[in-house]
Amino acid sequence: MEETGSNITIDQLKEYVWKTLKSGKVVVVREKFPELYESEQQWLRAAQMLSGIDLDSGIRMLDDTNKLSKCVQIARLYLEYDDAVNAEAFINKDSFLVTNSNQEVLNLQYKVCYVRILDLKRKFLEAALRYYGISQILSNAKLGTSKA
Repeated sequence: MEETGSNITIDQLKEYVWKTLKSGKVVVVREKFPELYESEQQWLRAAQMLSGIDLDSGIRMLDDTNKLSKCVQIARLYLEYDDAVNAEAFINKDSFLVTNSNQEVLNLQYKVCYVRILDLKRKFLEAALRYYGISQILSNAKLGTSKA
């Protein structure tokens, strides 16, 4: 029953925030609430809160790296809830940004999310090949750091 108590508090706070803040500040709140939901392992609520942010709105312009990062974060949260359909929607949303990204960690997170989606969709052969590809990236990264 403790969880219900905290949900009521969150819901009441959320209602207050939506009524009193301007849209630009709502985005900031939508980015902070998921941290609270994640701490309570409420993956779906965290994902839904973040997915309510319009990443392409003129209110707050995000660069390509931040857009990709948000999509990967939302997909990861949906995957924690075992929701491959919504996770895939966010992974595919800005997939074209991965090819232009030079953020190795973010690109790897994207690939891990994508392979987990394949796994949940029972596309095991394709998932296995991509898991192998990821393992090679990690193996090469370890070899590169050990030589330095």
